Amino acid sequence: AALAVLDTIIFGTNPETGQGSRVLSSVFQLAVLIPMLAAGWRRLHDTGRPGWYLLLPMALSITTLFVMLGGVAFFSVLEQGTENPDALRGPAAVLGVTGIVVVSILQLVLSILMIWWLTRPSQEGANEYGEPVS
Repeated sequence: AALAVLDTIIFGTNPETGQGSRVLSSVFQLAVLIPMLAAGWRRLHDTGRPGWYLLLPMALSITTLFVMLGGVAFFSVLEQGTENPDALRGPAAVLGVTGIVVVSILQLVLSILMIWWLTRPSQEGANEYGEPVS
């Protein structure tokens, strides 16, 4: 929050949108990304789970992006070959909204599951990933 205020003070706001620049906030987020991933990875290992589980929410988001872009491209091609392209807009919208709802629910479930896994007690003694970190 402090960096957002500093961004606005130092870099100002866009007169058209009224939004402030996010230079310092973005640099901070990039600076803490690797340490946060490392801590979460280690925490999952302490609970006996593979660290790559930490990447599941991000993988779902990236997959969703590519599927949605593919759907847009698919329906664009279909519109080119039909006499009434407006007839495809309804089904495209239904598919898009349904996909967004399903992915949102999956993302929520994955987020809750990740919080659950990260808050579990460490396994006693060594596991397949080594000794737990105190």
